[in-house]
Amino acid sequence: MKPIDHEDCGLVPAEVKGALKERSARRVKDSADFAKLAKDIELLKARKARKIVPLNEQELKSQFSKDDADKAEKLENGLPPDSPPDAKYKFQRNFTNNEVLQIMEDFLQGKKLAAAR
Repeated sequence: MKPIDHEDCGLVPAEVKGALKERSARRVKDSADFAKLAKDIELLKARKARKIVPLNEQELKSQFSKDDADKAEKLENGLPPDSPPDAKYKFQRNFTNNEVLQIMEDFLQGKKLAAAR
């Protein structure tokens, strides 16, 4: 995704940004959850690119049941459902939010991480 144009105020030194990106990329690369997410994204892109839908009722039902099973598996693994719940706001602990917290922790370590690079 292309970043949005904005004024760089220079509040975060380049070496700290580099350290944050490097550590996050390493964690994401080593994560089975992120690998599964990447696979799911590719599957979704392939489905969207598909120009035909099976007319056979059994094939269509099997596709829908597979999609339902995938949604149930996501819920079991702590992924947010497609539609947000109506309950009170609560920061969900799942692998994506855990990575956000790890990046923030790294940011707070800041110059120590940049010096260790």
